[in-house]
Amino acid sequence: MVVVLVIIAGIAGGGSDTEEAAGTTGAPVETEAPVASEAPAATEAPVVTEAPVVTEAPVVTEVPVVTEAPVVTEAPAPETTEAPTTTEAPAPTTTTAVIPPDPVVLAGSGTQVVTLDDDSRESFVAGWVDITHNGSSNFIVTLLDASGERVDGLMNEIGPYEGSKPWNLSEEYVIKFVEVDADGDWTIEFFPLEFAIASDKYIGDSGFTSGLELTGEGDDVLFGIAPGAVVMDFVCTDCDSNIFVNAWAPRRDNLVNEIGDGTGFQTSVVIPEGTLMLEVAVHDKNARGTWTISLQ
Repeated sequence: MVVVLVIIAGIAGGGSDTEEAAGTTGAPVETEAPVASEAPAATEAPVVTEAPVVTEAPVVTEVPVVTEAPVVTEAPAPETTEAPTTTEAPAPTTTTAVIPPDPVVLAGSGTQVVTLDDDSRESFVAGWVDITHNGSSNFIVTLLDASGERVDGLMNEIGPYEGSKPWNLSEEYVIKFVEVDADGDWTIEFFPLEFAIASDKYIGDSGFTSGLELTGEGDDVLFGIAPGAVVMDFVCTDCDSNIFVNAWAPRRDNLVNEIGDGTGFQTSVVIPEGTLMLEVAVHDKNARGTWTISLQ
């Protein structure tokens, strides 16, 4: 509408100039009134709606991603382990070495009675005895207890003698007196069994087993173990009197009881399993018969 008014004003200004020009020429000429151009159709004023109240757009900050708060679990209490019980280290076991009693050696000449003191009697335990005699007549050794009673006839030979015999293996008696009847010098040496392995009476760790051969003279003892029953061939070439072979385990088992005639003797017997010692007792006029043992 402003534009229309400006146009109309411009047109009106042009009419004044014309009138001035006509006055100079004569009577005014009537001119047709200008045709008024139709005012442009008024358009409906736009319905003014209230402009929305512009509120400042909120500053959009990035919405933080809300993660679930971690479940706070109570920190496990540290396991309390009981302090290890301090036990005192066991005292080292002290093993007291068992010292075998010393051999008891008796020596003399002719007939005597030996009284054993208490210290000597402690050594009179199961074992064997080595005996020598250089006389020419009876040689008799008898063992008696504290009451004077005879408990063992250890020796009864004639003339010189050298040999070994077991004694008190059943540990049935305590000796107080040793009675010797002799016409020469003699020695009697009592050995506890603990000395056996270190002595020349020990046949070796294999014991009484197949393949073993042993040779000796007169009376002797042989220590070893028979892990099983084994056959023994026994030969005595010049025995002319009693022949005994006994196995001890620990009781005595008589294996041979014969009388030789001096022309040779041979027999075969079984040594029982578990035998710990063999006793050989061979008698001739000098108690020195030669014998051989072979195990099959």
